Amino acid sequence: MPKSKSDQRRTLADNWSPPVIAEIGEIGHPLICVASTYTFHAPFFESELLPRFLGLKFDETEGVRPFVVEREQALASTSVCVLVDADHFDPAQTTLRWDQLSVRVPGGAQHSKVVILLWEHCARLIVASANITRPGYRKNREIAGIIDFYDHDNSPPRKLLLDAIGFMDAAKGFVRASDAAKNRLQSALRDVRTRVRSWRRMPADFRPLARPRVTFVGGLPDQRGRVSQSPLGRLVELWGTRRASEVTVMTPFVAELSHSIKPVVEKLLEIPIARDAIGCLVVPGHASEIRERMVVGIPRTYLESWCSCWGCTADQVCTYVVPLCRDGEPLANRDLHAKGILLEGDGAAMLLCGSSNFSQHGMGVDVANVEANLCFLDDPDVKRDRLRLHERLPVDWEKDLCESPIWPETADQIEDERHGTDRPLPAAFLWGIYDQITAVLAVVVDPSSSFPREWSLHWPGERQIDAAPLAQHTQFPSPPSSGRIILELPASLRGANIAGLRLEWRDDDGSVKSAVLPVYIESGEHLRSPEEFRLLSADGILECLLSGREPAELVDKLDRVDTSNLQKGIMRELDSLRAVDTSSYLIYRTRRFGAALSSMGERLLRTVQTREAFGYRLRQDPIGPRMLAEALVREWKENTGDAATLLFNLSEIKLVLAHVARRIGDRQLAPLFRKTVEEIDGHCAQVSTGFTPPPNLARYLESVSAESSRLL
Repeated sequence: MPKSKSDQRRTLADNWSPPVIAEIGEIGHPLICVASTYTFHAPFFESELLPRFLGLKFDETEGVRPFVVEREQALASTSVCVLVDADHFDPAQTTLRWDQLSVRVPGGAQHSKVVILLWEHCARLIVASANITRPGYRKNREIAGIIDFYDHDNSPPRKLLLDAIGFMDAAKGFVRASDAAKNRLQSALRDVRTRVRSWRRMPADFRPLARPRVTFVGGLPDQRGRVSQSPLGRLVELWGTRRASEVTVMTPFVAELSHSIKPVVEKLLEIPIARDAIGCLVVPGHASEIRERMVVGIPRTYLESWCSCWGCTADQVCTYVVPLCRDGEPLANRDLHAKGILLEGDGAAMLLCGSSNFSQHGMGVDVANVEANLCFLDDPDVKRDRLRLHERLPVDWEKDLCESPIWPETADQIEDERHGTDRPLPAAFLWGIYDQITAVLAVVVDPSSSFPREWSLHWPGERQIDAAPLAQHTQFPSPPSSGRIILELPASLRGANIAGLRLEWRDDDGSVKSAVLPVYIESGEHLRSPEEFRLLSADGILECLLSGREPAELVDKLDRVDTSNLQKGIMRELDSLRAVDTSSYLIYRTRRFGAALSSMGERLLRTVQTREAFGYRLRQDPIGPRMLAEALVREWKENTGDAATLLFNLSEIKLVLAHVARRIGDRQLAPLFRKTVEEIDGHCAQVSTGFTPPPNLARYLESVSAESSRLL
């Protein structure tokens, strides 16, 4: 990604870029991203957040093809999972190399906003009020806690991050996705935990009296919808026996009318309160046309519940109204979306901030959402980075204080808090599984449930009247006993990125409902490589390797190739020896092939040592060993080439793989190397059918096989 200018203000999105930490220097390659959100914009995530985390060189606006190729290769060597509330699943996802996991919470919502980013030598935890949407990251008034962990004495303690990982581990119990997708999430969380535990120099936990200190505070229901973890209950516990002289609640959300906030305020007031304590509300609002008064964006019933519990009148409530636009800001409505509870008293200040609205679901009082917060404890008058704890909230404590705000009878929710689909998917429909190679899409259903009387499946952006459905109730009046509806898509859709389908059905009351059916892949091997490299010849692969450049840097040059004769290669201008055609000289071809394999070996050794990275580099990389071997065999079949030369080249690839595996020395990666070598052995056996190699070649092939077996 192009670097931001130094005079530009940092945004929340900038925190997805690799941090600079003096104590450890280089933080290494990106490895894992696990995030959660309520509302979600997949295109924003793919174009503005993922590129920062992956450290891409190309920008989507500068060159779409290089950007896509670079992104695909970077994603193939990382694990990226985003947990999204089921009502806000976004089928606009343009690549299946990362997982968007649908979460259905009984009696609540997946409302947490957690981001865990892992590089080789650093992990970053972001707990925020902001959804992964453009308004959340670019427009709303939000609050976020951003903490970096690394193997050094100065790092924040390990327990804080492990608590966040444990929370995500618990939240995955509400994920509604295929087993393969859930296993990828579980593997990512396990790998983050393992790497963090291997950092021995970082502190285990905060010292008992240390300030500032921070605690991860989650909100979770159990599988029956009852409260398992209560953010407000945890806040009361952490505050302890201190006596609060000031209690401030910041909330942008209108609680459901069926749930009063009175139980929430009563729970809050379980903390010890000084006799003259002040209760403050920080709420959204806008200017009124009447006497320039502010209109609050929360209904009057909210205020009445607050007053009832505090035993005060409306005019005694200290109310701060955060406007849509301040002087000096761009002329745009900036909704207050930050949430927080600030307690002050007895020489301490405590701030709970994150995703929890001040409502029963948000605070885990009788009912619960999946929520995530950080709870900071500090001295009230001590500045950290020039700010006290209460100054972290997005409120102007002087200008936003309102003496007589207008509390309306009703108020609208802001965009990032609105419900998505009409209702949950019918219980019989689970998810889809797609194979890009074969263009087969399987809709997974529950045979023990029943279908709606009328239903139909469509492409995400397609209305029911636009085209015939992909499947409907007339074809499948009840779930198949196999648990799968198999849809064989046209060959033209082979390689298409299908992240979701639109399911429409008629409910029992006669109304038409719709929702998105998520679609997943079984593994990365069911995805096709970028279109630009699918027909790459063996000679073209060698040219790419010899150039020493990544495929993304070369992709735009493919337009210059005469695709009718791909054997000529793709980068003629990079090789000065092409001034004299030596391509038919055996010694030149052997030297050239050896140099390319040497480059391939170095490329493999530079690969970050994870199963995902090596699984891609060995088996799916368009200029990797498997693709080179398949291209050699394919061209040999098409042109009836020299079997002896082909066997020699395949053996050389095996030998390089064996030596690289030995140098890496990772037993967990060894099966990937063995599997690739076994496939090459299969090619050799196919070529040898009906062909007897000369004695010297036969002896060489035997020695290579023996050496490869020894090294592996």
